[in-house]
Amino acid sequence: MSHQLGRAVSEILHRHFGEIVQQVGNDLFTYGTKPVGMIVKTTGLPRQQVIESLRTLLKFDLAAFEPSVNELIADYKLLPENVLLLIRYPRYLLQMKSKYGSDAELLVEELLQQATCTATILLVTIATKFKDGKEKNINIVQLKDTFISLATAGYIQQAPVAEVKEGSEVPTLVPVATIVPDLDARVLIQAVNTGNIADIKDNVYWRVNYDRFHQDFRDDLMVKAVTRRVDDNAGEVMRLLLQQMYLSSPAWAADSSPAAALELRDRCADKPMLAQHLDHYLKVIGMYLCYYELLFMLFIIIIWLMVGS
Repeated sequence: MSHQLGRAVSEILHRHFGEIVQQVGNDLFTYGTKPVGMIVKTTGLPRQQVIESLRTLLKFDLAAFEPSVNELIADYKLLPENVLLLIRYPRYLLQMKSKYGSDAELLVEELLQQATCTATILLVTIATKFKDGKEKNINIVQLKDTFISLATAGYIQQAPVAEVKEGSEVPTLVPVATIVPDLDARVLIQAVNTGNIADIKDNVYWRVNYDRFHQDFRDDLMVKAVTRRVDDNAGEVMRLLLQQMYLSSPAWAADSSPAAALELRDRCADKPMLAQHLDHYLKVIGMYLCYYELLFMLFIIIIWLMVGS
């Protein structure tokens, strides 16, 4: 499995970033955490090329770093699971277009290509690119509103900031809470018309929140599974249960907080047939969930017995 994963990671890096980044990625995948000097030694690449490759990997969140033992040198490691996310880019874009429209697709596509970017540069870049285009008519005000919607929904988030701890020269990336930006539409319009963004002060960088997309994918699978096993009404109940869960529980919690049936009934008040048979659907969904949970537990026990023997 590790060998196959290494081959997949290597091919993805080569396709997206070229041979030099591929060599550095292969070295980190093979040997694990290493400082720059050791990477130069084992790859035979010039030091500057290794540094530029590491910058690329770090920029796209495909590698991480931490202080070494002496706190003065950084050790770098590859994040293979993040490299695999590169092949999901088309699915992220399809998700955006289907939920928020073509403006959201353009925003996410540009942000994926740049890895991190300020809101001002992102919006002005897209608006300028399609300024005279006949196929797409980009409105900078609508684009700004779409950006704020994506930030509010969590599909894009603020990039972590670098902090240097006392006694160490290696910075640490610290996550920050996402704050919806206050963007002046008049300033953006002027920047698009003049092509000058040098005078705009914007030091807040943004990046795509992959976890939010995966949450959508997971929810869609669960709703489709219940719909396929029962009917459309059961799928709708499952969707409402998931929405209710997010009000009081973390998105990836193993168990959610209890959801009141009265609140669920209020949310499906516009669907009389569903509200009338809500209790029945909840019992059926609960029965299926318990059934699949039992199957999963039996599978784990069988694997444990096989490994133990």
